Amino acid sequence: MVGQGIKNLGNMFFNKTQFIQRIEDKFNTMYSNNSVQTDISRVRKGDLTTIEQDLEHLLKNYQLHRKCILSCSFMSKSSIETQFQKIQRGEAVPGHITQLLWIISSFAHAVRDMNAIPIIYCAP
Repeated sequence: MVGQGIKNLGNMFFNKTQFIQRIEDKFNTMYSNNSVQTDISRVRKGDLTTIEQDLEHLLKNYQLHRKCILSCSFMSKSSIETQFQKIQRGEAVPGHITQLLWIISSFAHAVRDMNAIPIIYCAP
């Protein structure tokens, strides 16, 4: 899952032409399921006719920030904190905890290297 998140970082940065092409190729159509065309629009709200101006405004906005979010419902923040506190105190922890720390750290650094904000959602 973390590898997929890191791989998708490349999709976070695009130019106006690339984005508009994606809209014209994919989002300007209706959903299809198993080669059956539906009447369900891919865009639920908004106006695709103003996308060029909207996108130009967005990309020029100095307040623009990108977030890369992982949703890890199988992880518990409190149990991870407990294990990481053991590491800080120099206590022994299972090997998979050390691997988890390395993986989370790798994700955070990769996202920051791309000038984005890393966020991990997990159970409390």
